[in-house]
Amino acid sequence: MTPIRRAGADMPFVSTAMRMTGGLLTWAAHFAVIYGLTALACARGFADAAWLGIGVVSWGIGIATVVALAAIALLTAGAIRTVAKSVGGPVFGDWMTMATGAAGVVAVIWQAIPVLIVPVCV
Repeated sequence: MTPIRRAGADMPFVSTAMRMTGGLLTWAAHFAVIYGLTALACARGFADAAWLGIGVVSWGIGIATVVALAAIALLTAGAIRTVAKSVGGPVFGDWMTMATGAAGVVAVIWQAIPVLIVPVCV
């Protein structure tokens, strides 16, 4: 019989909670960065600045989106591997990590779509 791995047995509470909510925390950071960048660009008047024909705000949002998606992928990769090779049954923390990671990916993409549709400063 294989022992069942418990989340608290190998990881303290705070790091387990941070891992499980990592996708949502990354989404929140992405939200703050892109809306802060947009507000700063509109308030300081550099919203029309462009580099290689693309606005600097669009570049910033694009880079922030790629970084956020990569961070979520890194956060959830371990949980995906653990669930894939799980013999004694998957751990709730791993499923929660994958679920919040998926929610974070959807939210980050949903936030980045307006940069393709809406002008920066309306």
